Amino acid sequence: MTSGNGMRWLRRAIGPAVLLLAGCSTLDGFTGLLGPDPQAHRSAPACLAASTVNPALAAPGGIGGTGAVAGAAPGGMGGTGTTAQGGPPGLGGTGIVGVVTGFASVCVNGVEVEYQPDTRIRRDGADVGAQELAVGQLVAIAATGQGREVLARRIEVLDTLVAPVESIDPSRRELRALGQRVLLLAAADAAGLKAGDWVRVSGHRGAAGEVRASSVVRSVGVDPRAQVLGRMARDPQGQWRVAGTPVRLGAGLPPVQPGDEVLVAGRWDGQLLDASRLEVQPIRRALGEASTVVVLQGYVQSLQGSTLQLGYDTVELQNTTRVYGGTLSAVQIGRPIQVKAQRTADGRWLVEELFVGREGNRGARSGGERGGDDGGGRRGRGSDGGGDDGGSSGSSGGDSGSSGSSGSSGSSGTSGSGKGRGRGGK
Repeated sequence: MTSGNGMRWLRRAIGPAVLLLAGCSTLDGFTGLLGPDPQAHRSAPACLAASTVNPALAAPGGIGGTGAVAGAAPGGMGGTGTTAQGGPPGLGGTGIVGVVTGFASVCVNGVEVEYQPDTRIRRDGADVGAQELAVGQLVAIAATGQGREVLARRIEVLDTLVAPVESIDPSRRELRALGQRVLLLAAADAAGLKAGDWVRVSGHRGAAGEVRASSVVRSVGVDPRAQVLGRMARDPQGQWRVAGTPVRLGAGLPPVQPGDEVLVAGRWDGQLLDASRLEVQPIRRALGEASTVVVLQGYVQSLQGSTLQLGYDTVELQNTTRVYGGTLSAVQIGRPIQVKAQRTADGRWLVEELFVGREGNRGARSGGERGGDDGGGRRGRGSDGGGDDGGSSGSSGGDSGSSGSSGSSGSSGTSGSGKGRGRGGK
């Protein structure tokens, strides 16, 4: 980890806090462009020296300084996109979706996000304090400002699953909850967990719908209210399901359609989630209508024409889209990517810049970030997909265990320390 701005927070002890976020079928006829200014696409300096400790935890009653929250069979993309040297796409807008990677500011997707003591922070439908922010969390941020340093107006902490553990296999870094497969990207998250423990799981979904958990935290006590974030579907029997979990939708809940991204909470009886709260497109809602330019992070779940499905939303490539961190052939199903996109008048996201990422032990990472994530991320196991030392995706991300294509070895990690990142908060 670099030290260039390691003590920056001391100079801001009475100022705003900063959050740091983590910054991967053929597409016929698409050709990406080389970015013209590689320096413009590097992570914010503070994001290169972020702490994993949330300073709000050491400051009862307020923010005692600055915080930084970081932030199918493989199918290749056609075209000849080239790679720019440097980090993730610059922000240039007001919406961010990604994983918290550290505190120096809050860093997400290589963007340094400042937040004030009165910045609204929400989790599970309720307002919470800054001490709730932690490394590994998936967050959606509505912000103002330009470039690599912005000011958050609202931060939404997104728990992908809140549920009791049904089974766990530490040797495979896997658990099941609400009938869903969860891959633990950090081996330490399995320590002490057992069936029956309630956990909060944060992370993006992979190509097969599995949760690639960047954070797994044991809940205190038994919470009868479970939660799931994912896409809605209806099975042949007419049963509603969210990412495979059967749900019952009671009267008074918002209308939904198959394919909608939803957050559902309610009582789990071991077989069915009886929904008492339902939010449609919670991530888009968190970003807000004012977010006309966004940086989005996720795993490629499908490729159709020029459209990429990231799980929680779709984005559309253009012939003018600039590609960084790899060629278009590396952008396969199961690959982590990060995009900068512009919202159209009819609500579509048009991609201006695409960065081919890699997977570390706290989730998808953009190449411009630094930090100790086991020397460069998980070695690509056939069943994991997307987690191969910076090469192309190991597989479809499903349960089949096929080896897929390993791609080139890529970078083995910038820190080389082999030390996993700890979580700074809860």
